Amino acid sequence: MILSQAQMKMETLYERLSAIGLPEKFIREQALPDWWDSEFEDTGGAVVEAAAYISRRLNLDINSLLAPSSTPTFKRSCVARFKTKQGVVVNELLVAHCIAARIAEMVAFACTTELKLLPESALFVRNKILEDRDFVDMFGLLQFCWSCGIPVVHFDRYPKSQDKFDGMVASFDHRPVIVISLNRSSRAWLAFILAHELGHIIKGHASNTIFVDERVLLESSDVEEVEASEESCRTFIR
Repeated sequence: MILSQAQMKMETLYERLSAIGLPEKFIREQALPDWWDSEFEDTGGAVVEAAAYISRRLNLDINSLLAPSSTPTFKRSCVARFKTKQGVVVNELLVAHCIAARIAEMVAFACTTELKLLPESALFVRNKILEDRDFVDMFGLLQFCWSCGIPVVHFDRYPKSQDKFDGMVASFDHRPVIVISLNRSSRAWLAFILAHELGHIIKGHASNTIFVDERVLLESSDVEEVEASEESCRTFIR
């Protein structure tokens, strides 16, 4: 049962969110508007307004936020396929991938570039990039993806306590979006991650779903990971 506004407390909402890995500091910094402060939390309807902001920004079901007896839950649009290294528990990636999925959904909605036919091979990608550049690099890959209507974004502002992932492909309204969450300054490694995720798109692994790579490794026994890495390598070396 959802309680009335007068019975709801922000303190309780913060505690429930913290229990699923979203601490109060993160909520204040990332999910609530800049003008929000503790004094406003004592006004009537504050919890309902906060729940609306939090649910939209973090991909949470608003009804689960407004029912004190319920555990805050992410929306069903977060359902994903995971590629993890041995020993990694998928649930440990839940918070990161659901937040990233919301980012991807907003980017897909905001992208105005017409979605063209998706590339059928890494060779096609390579040849298109080399029409304007002397070699394939991160910037060439970015330009190619955006020109095809495939948005690419970098996002790594997750709660510090949560496990993160290297890359993700999400499809919203049939538009693929690539999210890179690896926080490294190496352009070469970031280019490999991007090419790997593009490889998943080329091979049709991420059609109408969310495909999460916890770690992109050069060596893997997973068939889909091998296929994506092979496409990635063909992008750089003919």
